[in-house]
Formats: sequence, structure tokens, C-alpha cells
Amino acid sequence: MEREAVEQRLDRALRRLAEEDGYLLENNLSERCLAARLAIHLQSEFPLHKVDVEYNRKGRAPKRLGLPEACAN
Repeated sequence: MEREAVEQRLDRALRRLAEEDGYLLENNLSERCLAARLAIHLQSEFPLHKVDVEYNRKGRAPKRLGLPEACAN
């Protein structure tokens, strides 16, 4: 898929998020809530892909931030 086509689909998903779910931003709901709604809109734009709001892997290994142990939790 060409970059322009991806950008157009992403723009449509973001517009739908703003139009249909703007109340979430207006009421300062959590990032997780916003990400879940965006995932729904992205899934409709990219039906051949799996959109997962909680994906935290790099291949099979969990992503790591490289923070000092004192900052781990």
C-alpha cells in the first residue's frame, strides 16, 4: 500500500474519532479509552490488518523501555 493511501486512511480514522468520540477528549477520559476507540476506527480503514490497542511486543519478545530498575513500576 502506498504511503499516500495509508495517510488518507489514517486521516479518515482520526476525523471519525474527533467527530464521533470527541466527547472523550472534551471530558478528559483516559488514554486507554481513546486508544481503544481509535483502534475501532483504524480497523474499519484497514480491514486486512489486525488493530490491537494493547499490543506490547516486538516480535515475540515484550517491548522494553530501558528504564532504570527504580522506575520499573
